[in-house]
Amino acid sequence: MSDSRIRTAVITSTVFGPFSRYRLEGWVTRFGTVMWAVLDAEKPDPLDPELMAIIRQADTVGEALAGLEVSRTDHLTILRHLGRAAEAAGYQKDFALMQALVEGAMVSREALV
Repeated sequence: MSDSRIRTAVITSTVFGPFSRYRLEGWVTRFGTVMWAVLDAEKPDPLDPELMAIIRQADTVGEALAGLEVSRTDHLTILRHLGRAAEAAGYQKDFALMQALVEGAMVSREALV
């Protein structure tokens, strides 16, 4: 297989929650879409105990965070991080990725109101 194949890649990652328990990751899938996941540091992955378990996986940041206790400070951290990642995607002229990151930031911003 050539190196030009599309791979799943982490595009953004930020920790939040009490004692930085959770990590929100944004991935570009092999299909070119953006997927969001929440990993839990207190739960090991059943296949590899050295990795964190994925406890949520969704198409949007809002769906990935639904049901978790996310403080105002955590939302601000996520919002700031997604904003930086969207800015970097804009510099790279990856507008689809930038749009997904901005949409994620909007969800986090709306939760602050």
